[in-house]
Amino acid sequence: MYNGTTWVQQGAGGSASSWATNGNNIYNSNTGNVGIGTTTPTAKLHLVGNVLQDNGTVTLNNAAGTIQFQNAAVDKTYVQLSGNNLRMGTNSGNNPGKVIFRMDGSDKVFIDSTGNVQITGEQDASLTSHGYLMLGSVTGSNVIFDNNEMMARNNGAANNLILQNEGGNVGIGVASPLDKLDIDGSLRLTGTSRQLKFETGTAGGMVTKYVPGISFIRPDGTQLGKMEYVDTVSFANFIRIRMGDAVANGITLNSSNEIGMGTADPLARLHVRGTTGID
Repeated sequence: MYNGTTWVQQGAGGSASSWATNGNNIYNSNTGNVGIGTTTPTAKLHLVGNVLQDNGTVTLNNAAGTIQFQNAAVDKTYVQLSGNNLRMGTNSGNNPGKVIFRMDGSDKVFIDSTGNVQITGEQDASLTSHGYLMLGSVTGSNVIFDNNEMMARNNGAANNLILQNEGGNVGIGVASPLDKLDIDGSLRLTGTSRQLKFETGTAGGMVTKYVPGISFIRPDGTQLGKMEYVDTVSFANFIRIRMGDAVANGITLNSSNEIGMGTADPLARLHVRGTTGID
């Protein structure tokens, strides 16, 4: 024991103690284990009870140093050094177990054995609060999420949200989208500026045409009809409504507000090419 000045070896029952001194240090010289609160220690240091550390650092100097947590002597969860990485989680066989992060006394993040992550945040995604999850810097570009909203921001201001910038399609209610935006259902526009805009280039040469429009198709892709805007240098630009997939004249309305039926280049307010019938 330490008498305040130096370590003094004590004996028990007339036998020598297993504790030895080396200067101001003391160490256990037996080949067994040390128990505190137990007479049958099963490790080099076996403690039954609590540990209190007021100051200093607990260091594990091991390339695979592990803090193992057990329940009824069965490994359940652990924290481990793995090379330069920190590994933590549940042990093999602990399938029901989860990794849970608790903040301010409440469980907030859950990771189950399949790798699924659940976040039970409390903040709404807005310009002033950060939602449940934020990717990026608060003072720079970031994207935030809550349980029903996603928002792009830049240093507290609204920013553009970009999807599939490197290619690929976006599906809403569609598992395998075939176009840039493939929607299974209806599209509703609200607000004071309800517009569906189609951008077109300028035609060049004598035959080049830019034709943005709306197509009506079957599930197998068969085109039933189309409403399109045709930009051409051959004659006045026009809007055309046509049936089927073939490039037919259909009904046209040109930039001079002239209507053509059976012609793409009407020469009067109403220009019909072909036969007419009146019942």
